[in-house]
Parts: sequence; structure tokens; C-alpha cells
Amino acid sequence: MRSAVTGRCFAYFFMIMVTRIYRYTLSFLPPLVACFLIGCGSDTPAPSSEPGSLIPALAHVAVLTRFSGQEAQDAFAELGALGGRLLTRTGVQLLGAKSKLLLDLDLKGTRPEPLVVTRLEGVADRVKLGGLAVTPDGRLWTVYGRTELARISAQGEVRAVEQLPFSAYAVYSWRETLLAQVARSRAGESPFMGRTGAGGWQSVGPLKTRKHASNRESLLWNTAHCGASRADLLPCWFLLGEPSVVLVDTDGNWTACPLALPAGAGGRVSDTGNVYPISFRDLFVSEKGEIIALTDTGAGDAHRGRFLGRYSLDGTLLASIRLNQGARQVLDVLRDKVTLLLRDDGVGEVTLP
Repeated sequence: MRSAVTGRCFAYFFMIMVTRIYRYTLSFLPPLVACFLIGCGSDTPAPSSEPGSLIPALAHVAVLTRFSGQEAQDAFAELGALGGRLLTRTGVQLLGAKSKLLLDLDLKGTRPEPLVVTRLEGVADRVKLGGLAVTPDGRLWTVYGRTELARISAQGEVRAVEQLPFSAYAVYSWRETLLAQVARSRAGESPFMGRTGAGGWQSVGPLKTRKHASNRESLLWNTAHCGASRADLLPCWFLLGEPSVVLVDTDGNWTACPLALPAGAGGRVSDTGNVYPISFRDLFVSEKGEIIALTDTGAGDAHRGRFLGRYSLDGTLLASIRLNQGARQVLDVLRDKVTLLLRDDGVGEVTLP
């Protein structure tokens, strides 16, 4: 008798559970079907890349196979933190900050070997190299250990040739001479020093060091960068805070460029318990005279270098996309094709309409 009652109870319980599961499935099925047909999740944006769109279109970065071989992958992985970048006629050169590597990438396919790796000599251990610049005589320059200006020979020998009168993070090509990014400057002074014809240095540019409570915070807020350019304009900006971007031409004229971060762009970085907003990761001026801006889509590694925007020189946002993978730098721009150094140690290309 007890077993019969138990059996009927079990059957009744089973029928109730089946009924509930069935109803739940029917209620959940339409959203699943819709999600399957039109896409869902945080990585699926609205299908729009027009300026002002709240969620720019998600773009797929195509990995360039000529830089995807094992030798190239090993070189990119060994390169580590970037010390400098220099555009060439056929591509770009990348300098490792501490890896003692100089990579020469042929992006136009004019050489049998698309990647040439040079191992630098004469660099002491734990010494950082900052920036990569060229002067009209064809000599390559970098900052050695923040205190010296060094020359890189065609054979890859690094030799310090001048003690700098200031501490510097990097050096850039500027007006057929050199522009140094100063590591420390007083409030109200420019974070850049330009090389003079007499071999000296002078403060240049309209960007002014911002005052903050502590020395450490001042260093963070006043870290300035310069990007790359295929035109006669060099973009420079403050990494943290509200975007303050200036363009310098070959005559030495500096012009403020009011670039604004579009909705959904911009990241954050943490330091000693404080959070600071990131403006742009990288800026690149194309031959057409447009600014290509790379920045984050939020905080954390998964959001770094995932937003790409195209601006006119008056600061108008012309187009923007989200990348399906993060990028470290813009390597080149040819019409609507943007070549990127990817965060997973590869080279990719994406269309920016």
C-alpha cells in the first residue's frame, strides 16, 4: 500500500516538474531565437558606425598572414613594451623599450622578407630606450636611460653621444631635427623640448604641465605623447584626463585640435588606489590629413585599444568602430585601411569607413 502511494506521489511530482519546464522553455524560446537571428551580448553593437552613434559597429580585424609566421610571432612577443615607432617609405620600424630589438616591417610588400629583426648592441641591462627619430642625414636617434641622447647605427650599435640637460622619456622627429618628451617639468611649462640649430634645447609647444597635489600624481597627469604622421603634422597630447591634443607642422606652428572622446570610448587606469581617465592610446595623421585615434572601451585588459575613430583636423568625428580584438598602436593608414599592431603580438588590418 505504501509503495503504491509513493509511486502515485512521485508520478504527480514528475508531471508538475515537466509542466513547469515546458512553460519555462516556451517563455524563454522567443528571446533565444531573436538572439540567434540578430545577435546578443555585450560584444554585439547596433549596426551603425555613423558619427554620434551610441554604440559603434563591431569591426573584424583581419590578421596579415605575412606577419603571422612563427618567426614573426616570436619577434613580436620578444619585442615587449614599445620604446619607439618610426614611419618609413614602405612601412614602420618598432623599437623595444627593454628588449634590445628593432623590428623593420615592410607593410607594402616591396621586400622578399616582410620583417627584418635587428638585435641592438651596446645597451646595458635594465636600461630603457625611449622614442625613435631620424634626422635628414639618415641617422636614427633614441633616448638612452632617460638621461642621454643615443645614436643607432645601421648595424644596430647603440652609442650615447650627448648628455641631456633634462630627464626625457622619448625623442621624436620634428622639423628636420628632434623633439624630446620631458619627464619632469614645472607647472605651466611645456612637456616638450625642441632641438635648436646651435645644438641646444628650448621649451616648445602650447601644452602646459598641470599642477597637482603630489609629485607622483603630477607625473601621471602630465605624461605626454606624440603619435605618428604621414602628413606634415605631428599629433601630441596628454595621456590622462580630458583630451588635450595639439598638432605641430614643419614650420614649428602648434595648433590646438579639439578632439573629444565619443560615447563609449575612453578607459581608466588605477594607481595606488586612485583611478585616472585615459584619453587616447595612440594618434596617427593620415596622408589625407585626417586623425586616426585609438583608445579603450573601458577598464581592464579586455577593453584596451578596442575603439578606433576618424577625425577631421577641426576635431569633427567622421566615423568610429569597435574592434573585435585589442590593438597597441596604429602602424599605418592607407585610404580606409588601418594597419594595427595587435595586443596578441600580431599585425592586423581593419576598414574604417
